[in-house]
Amino acid sequence: MPSTNTWLLERLRARAPGAPAAGTVIAARRQTAGRGRRGRTWRTSPGRDLAASLVLPAPADPREVGALAMALALGVAEWAESLGATVAVKWPNDVLAAPRGRRKGCSADANEGGWGKLAGVLVEQAGAFLVAGVGVNLAADGAAAAPETPVARSLEAALPSGVRAPEPEAALEGLCAPEVWPVLIGRWRSGGFDALRDAWMARSAGLGERLPGRAETLEGFGAFGAARVRAPDGRTGELWQP
Repeated sequence: MPSTNTWLLERLRARAPGAPAAGTVIAARRQTAGRGRRGRTWRTSPGRDLAASLVLPAPADPREVGALAMALALGVAEWAESLGATVAVKWPNDVLAAPRGRRKGCSADANEGGWGKLAGVLVEQAGAFLVAGVGVNLAADGAAAAPETPVARSLEAALPSGVRAPEPEAALEGLCAPEVWPVLIGRWRSGGFDALRDAWMARSAGLGERLPGRAETLEGFGAFGAARVRAPDGRTGELWQP
């Protein structure tokens, strides 16, 4: 199919009988028009990467939407850690992976030290519903999956030697396990970003560093997951998107 997000959005917006309900999860073995934020390309290698989307009710406060992407990214990070990968989360919606053998404590700059993009999340709205798409580079060449990303990495390249990445179906099953996405989505729904803050901060890349392509320095995160930044002249503020 072109895109799991597009497939769900079209059906939700048509409001036709049998439209997807909240809780629906779909995956594609191959996407022909996968996309990330700002229309960036996201390619999927058949049988080697995960491309999935899920439907959730939209929150009453639209400011909470951005933190859903952070919750899902955290789920991917925690799941990858359980397999033996060293990972970090990058505001607002990415998961980074270190090269095999790299340990935490090293800079998680996507352009330095061999860190690369493992996964990304795209959240879009259709009326009363949110559609959250998640792409994870499992075993395919990461650079092929995200050609517009400076550095990308597959999960298999981040796992200990001899450990194979799960197949896409097993990866989705792992992410949907009760202790992964359902727990984090529940925290987001009941407490917003504040309920995710500690887990996000423990894995956050780029704190104290300049945001890519901008002059501001990332200093932390606001109540709804916005980036708290400091400009070169000392002024502070919040950004909702980089």
